[in-house]
Amino acid sequence: MSGQTRPEIEYALAIEEMDYGPEGNYFSERADVECRKARLAPVRAVISSLPFACLPASVQDGVIRCLGRLVRRGCHFRTYQYVHAYLLPSAARFRRKMDACLGPHRLTATIVGNVPPAFVLTWKR
Repeated sequence: MSGQTRPEIEYALAIEEMDYGPEGNYFSERADVECRKARLAPVRAVISSLPFACLPASVQDGVIRCLGRLVRRGCHFRTYQYVHAYLLPSAARFRRKMDACLGPHRLTATIVGNVPPAFVLTWKR
């Protein structure tokens, strides 16, 4: 089976990497390329702990473009935003651009057991 994808396996991708890659961009901006290189079947879920509210707009845009290529029909993208950062312009910008890319998001109730409290945001294509 060498060199082939295994469509019977469902993959989930966790995006946490903030290090620059050899091409000079964040892994999160090229995760779709890395998945193709690894011959992974289309991912079914992408889970991110990136701090989108404090990322520069250019990095947000790179990640959103990548997610637009990576997230196929039936795939979920899930991330969180801290309650205190939810209304920041950069956080609202990220949600607006993601909604334009993947459709409207779903917001959970406040997770007060987390310190600091957070919302979980989910997009499904």
